[in-house]
Amino acid sequence: MSKKEVKYLLGIDGGGTKTEFLLTDISGQEIRRIIPGGSNPVNMGIENSCSVLSDGIKRICEGINYSELSVFAGIAGAKTGDNENLKINLKLANKKLRERIIGIVTEVLGCTPEKAVELLDENGWNIRLAVKGK
Repeated sequence: MSKKEVKYLLGIDGGGTKTEFLLTDISGQEIRRIIPGGSNPVNMGIENSCSVLSDGIKRICEGINYSELSVFAGIAGAKTGDNENLKINLKLANKKLRERIIGIVTEVLGCTPEKAVELLDENGWNIRLAVKGK
């Protein structure tokens, strides 16, 4: 099966009182936005958190082929306490996201943007691995 081209971006900002889902086309034009309840697993438990996230993704992506979708998610509490081993993978989707990832690595390591790109390239653009592999 061939890999499809990314056509849609989904951003998820999960917090204690609300979770915002934003679906855009690849140029950043908003398609849909929904804001259901919170998704912090520390506040509501991992099963309830997963339910909010799963339901939100299904609702906002109705009619969208998941293979044409790139997702960026930040979920408060996802790496706290018993949730320590949860992982969220980032897929490099556009220039703005790429610049933000470079900025994060540059800030954390105190290195140049060129060094950040080198480390990210070596680690498949996984921020966690790039920072550990300095």
